[in-house]
Amino acid sequence: MRKKTQTKMIEDYLLSGNSITPIEALERFGCFRLAAIIWKIRQKRHVYTTMITNKWGNSFAKYSLTIGSNVHGNTTTEQYETYQS
Repeated sequence: MRKKTQTKMIEDYLLSGNSITPIEALERFGCFRLAAIIWKIRQKRHVYTTMITNKWGNSFAKYSLTIGSNVHGNTTTEQYETYQS
């Protein structure tokens, strides 16, 4: 039996309705390069990108999928929100 790749594990996680940030990808899947994996997923699905700014002014991305979509290309919808923690 073959081990699932990080790309497949993250894609399955997103398909189940979850969103993911780089720190969550590192904690859950040991993935240091989430943006590279999202780029691969974008080759076959539409990925929404939300830019989040924390209380210290640092920005990071949160990614999610539109379930059932199968869009080719690198289009993204960027949204901005502030994260207070």
